[in-house]
Amino acid sequence: MSKALWWAAEAAAIPSPKYVFRAPLAVLIGEAVAVAQFVEAHGRRKKSATRGGFPTLERAGDPRLVGPIAVEIGDLIVAVNGAQTAYLAPADLPDVGKTRRDAKALVATLRAALRWVEKASPLTQGERDAARANGSLRGRSTLAVAVQLAALLAMARPREEAILATGALTRESLERGRDLLLELREAPEQPRASNLQQRRAREARDRLLILLERRVRLVREAARFVFRDHPEISRTVTSAFERRGRARRRAKTSTVLTTHTETTEVSPRLAK
Repeated sequence: MSKALWWAAEAAAIPSPKYVFRAPLAVLIGEAVAVAQFVEAHGRRKKSATRGGFPTLERAGDPRLVGPIAVEIGDLIVAVNGAQTAYLAPADLPDVGKTRRDAKALVATLRAALRWVEKASPLTQGERDAARANGSLRGRSTLAVAVQLAALLAMARPREEAILATGALTRESLERGRDLLLELREAPEQPRASNLQQRRAREARDRLLILLERRVRLVREAARFVFRDHPEISRTVTSAFERRGRARRRAKTSTVLTTHTETTEVSPRLAK
């Protein structure tokens, strides 16, 4: 196995790779870097250090904590960044959005042209109702745009010469409209290939994040034990993001309790 993919077997063994984010990805990566640096600084006693100094992670008894885990964390950070880039990369699919925008623009032009020629070639009540349907196509599905375009092209066909005479559309524009209609009908609303590709990319990223979190948690638990008498050291490897979150929750709870106490206190004068 390639040394660059040392994590492959462990990642594949994860049964359901769904990572629950407790912080933004940039924060998680930054904290992982700090943990790796902590291992480098406190993993094992330096040769120049004198006896009686601070303890090291060697005391936890896990051989991974004296160096290899810092390298593993570094490798996983690089892999997570690459997996996140792959997850966010656009799928290799046709630009359905541009086709839909072109179709919506043609729908608006056709609707206006049909109003201009209505005196010379009146619309039937059914055609008039169809022209009003889906009047605003903003945010509508590809299928809805296709249905509206098909209805307007059908109404324009017997009135094609009159519409061309207005100058609003050319014969090529109407031909392009028929091509757009075919493209819209063939375009999937949510391409399955894209969904599958995105799910696989997300799972690959989540597997790596789970491996990274395992190692970060291992270092933090060991540091909590080894440096229990030195909180100024153990604190440097904890999550500042989570500490701030706990502080905000405590402050919010304190405010709620204070407000509740003030509203439930009975005035001495009223108590009498």
